[in-house]
Amino acid sequence: MSEQNLGRFMVFAACILFVGLLTWLFQGALERQHNPNISPETSSFGAVDQVVLRRNRSSHYIVSGYLNNHRVRFLVDTGATDVALSQRLAEKIGLNAGALVMLSTANGVATGYRTVIDSVVVGNIELKGISAVMSSGIDDNVVLLGMSFLKHLEMIQRDGTLLLRH
Repeated sequence: MSEQNLGRFMVFAACILFVGLLTWLFQGALERQHNPNISPETSSFGAVDQVVLRRNRSSHYIVSGYLNNHRVRFLVDTGATDVALSQRLAEKIGLNAGALVMLSTANGVATGYRTVIDSVVVGNIELKGISAVMSSGIDDNVVLLGMSFLKHLEMIQRDGTLLLRH
């Protein structure tokens, strides 16, 4: 390989490395814009645990948490009766399908199955035995954090934040 070809190769390799580094940096920034609650602010006062969530750019409350010790991304959805997740995710974390149910969604009627999640964790709040539904019509990348979880909490929304207290 001539010095000229070697020089071109090195410039090309440096450009590829630079583009890869920029992609990695911007991916993290984009994820933080979509989910500003990757590590939500938590505190405890005696027996009261609380989590403060910040709204994302689309005015949604997205938060990272756990279902049966598996990391997931939640979308807080007070309009959802139950925690709702995709059938594929439910199978991955070992949930069993129960009774068949008809689900009324923003996209129309869908079928799903009842299930119970052993542990749902958001920040320092953990609730056990939470009813849920699983359906093939739900996105694999997000779990709807519905009222079967939220009804156990006090919720205060103010100035772009949502305070969850248990």
